[in-house]
Amino acid sequence: MPNPGAPSIAFIGQSDAAKARFVALLKADDSVDQSESWPPRSSANSHAIDHSDHSTLTLIDLPALSQSPEVVEWLNAPNLGGLAKGSRLSQFLASRGASLDFAAECGAMQQAESATAVFYVVDGNRPYRKHVVSDLQLLSFMSRPIVVVITYDQLDHRAETVPQQVSLWAAAIADFSLPTIKVDLSDGRMQARQSLLTQIGADVPVLGPMFTSLANAENQRNKQQIETAAAILAELIHTATNYKVTEPIKDRDATLLLLPGSKAALTDRLRLKLEADLRKMELDAWRQIMQVFGFRTIAGVESDTTPPYSTLVSDLFSEETWTLLGLSATQLVTLTAAAGGATGAAIDASVGGASFMMGSVIGIVGGAIAGTAVALSDPKPLGIKISKTSSEIGPVTHPNFRWILLDRGLRVVEAVARRSHASREPLSVATGDGAETLADRLSFVDRLRIEQSWLGRGTAAVVIGELLREALGEGGESGNYWR
Repeated sequence: MPNPGAPSIAFIGQSDAAKARFVALLKADDSVDQSESWPPRSSANSHAIDHSDHSTLTLIDLPALSQSPEVVEWLNAPNLGGLAKGSRLSQFLASRGASLDFAAECGAMQQAESATAVFYVVDGNRPYRKHVVSDLQLLSFMSRPIVVVITYDQLDHRAETVPQQVSLWAAAIADFSLPTIKVDLSDGRMQARQSLLTQIGADVPVLGPMFTSLANAENQRNKQQIETAAAILAELIHTATNYKVTEPIKDRDATLLLLPGSKAALTDRLRLKLEADLRKMELDAWRQIMQVFGFRTIAGVESDTTPPYSTLVSDLFSEETWTLLGLSATQLVTLTAAAGGATGAAIDASVGGASFMMGSVIGIVGGAIAGTAVALSDPKPLGIKISKTSSEIGPVTHPNFRWILLDRGLRVVEAVARRSHASREPLSVATGDGAETLADRLSFVDRLRIEQSWLGRGTAAVVIGELLREALGEGGESGNYWR
């Protein structure tokens, strides 16, 4: 139930006005039921937005209006001509509220009158209909501040002329001289939501302090989300690149391993188990990231590791993934050499320069040799170890595996962070041939920082977080790799 002392907004309109989608966008939570049921529901849905200062904003999604022309006719009856509009509405609610004739309208109007402000929502994607006139005429009898919200979705394939439809709605509403907000439900970027909160706070003075506070808190919330997502990615990379599958060997199994082909069969079985575990590990991390950004269900992310695992990107162990994502062999060689040079510089520093820079030379040469070896090796080595008591496979030791996990994870974070909570489209992540790669997006210095950060999870999380903030526009205007 709504808190009577808390600010509240009543959302009112037709059953297809996308009220629930707008509520989901404001609340930044896709758990809000956005289904368009028929017949229209008869009760209100309430949602709370909690704020850090312990205040709460209540969003009340009211049942649809269906008889506004008849109610307006009643309110404009000649015998009520001498009464003020507010008194007429009070008389209507008192005399008709107990009847069945206008039960839906009375219930909606009573709750709207108790709210701090009323948002009348129309779907700008749909053709203009005359009901908007009678609806707004009805709302004009209320004592609450009224704001008109024209929602539209540029991703809605049913509406081929969205700008024209929105303009028609705006023209029809202009005669009522009410504050009007146009909201693209498909635009879920962080900056866009913050701008929306600021605009509402400016257009509705009675809600100004609350919405100004929410807008100011949005930036801090975004930073926390990015830091948490970066920590999840760092933990995934650390765990996945150290993961092994171990099975005990019984006496009978040890005898069977002596048979021709038995070791290969065991290797295949353990390899499949390792790959399945790593796929699930990655999907679990992605789902955690989605929950951090206020998403519970997104089409494209499967709930288990059965094929196709995920429709977001290619399979983690497919040839396409290892060809298109991560870093190229040349980039790995260069990066390993540079990282070796950095280690050599540390040797020089430790002896006060007495090595005459030989440490750096040794580091660069050694790094280049090591980098060439790993870059030209099998991209997915999964060597098996068999002892008298157990068999073990893993971890995936190729250095590009970390970069592939990071590349895929960054793409998911970017897609989720820019997603609208009102969106009903499947999540889309570009990873195909021609898509921008991680190497394209990151400078060599950034790649070197990441390579050197793999030694510690905390350090990796800090570096990844910095790159995410810059990429998503949270760290300034420059260096936005994802646009």
